[in-house]
Amino acid sequence: MCYAFYGYQHGELYLPSKGSSDGTTFTGVTLNLIITSMVLGSLSLFVVVLDHYDKRNNEHKYKFVNRIFMGGGILLIVIAFIIEFNNSITYQVVG
Repeated sequence: MCYAFYGYQHGELYLPSKGSSDGTTFTGVTLNLIITSMVLGSLSLFVVVLDHYDKRNNEHKYKFVNRIFMGGGILLIVIAFIIEFNNSITYQVVG
């Protein structure tokens, strides 16, 4: 959450990658998607902690909410990477 807040304050978020790649810098709409996915991931972890301390027999509800948060977060990450990849492509004009 701290890294998401830092990225929001500076208007960009850098995610390093493995190997000789330069990583990915998210700005604009993709920054908002990545930050939202980080918030959903944090909420998913919070739901797991709530489920642990809840004594009632309703684990299925917590698992359902956890799947929604995780699925939504993963979907937003994939969408953000697709948008960022499309923005980074440079087309060569043949003429």
